[in-house]
Amino acid sequence: MASVKHFALYGAVEGGRDYNTVDMSPLRMHQDYLPPYKAAVDAGSGGVMVSLNSINGVPATANPWLLKDLLRDQWGFKGITISDHGAIKELIKHGVAQDARDAVRLANHLRRRYEHERRVLRPILAGAGEGRSGC
Repeated sequence: MASVKHFALYGAVEGGRDYNTVDMSPLRMHQDYLPPYKAAVDAGSGGVMVSLNSINGVPATANPWLLKDLLRDQWGFKGITISDHGAIKELIKHGVAQDARDAVRLANHLRRRYEHERRVLRPILAGAGEGRSGC
């Protein structure tokens, strides 16, 4: 399965730092940065890895505009999304999530529900609630 990464605007971070923020107008995003991602989705990419950066102050991993409104609703993407290494953990460090359980819930709330959710996500949330998560 082909997968596109790092969605989105990863190369436009301030100061050239991988995990930094991107402050950008919607016009510039849609004109200069989003077309290659859209082309990959249109070509049938089955997966999208979400980038570590924030977009206009909202981490990409927990960004409803990016993952739900744009990727799922406007572009019709039906594949899987996966966070980049450490991105869910960063939601805690940056004050977006209170703890590991909250971070997992936030990140997965924006993703499509799959039949394996019962087998995968629920045990993770249960373990995070009991302090057993690696986050």
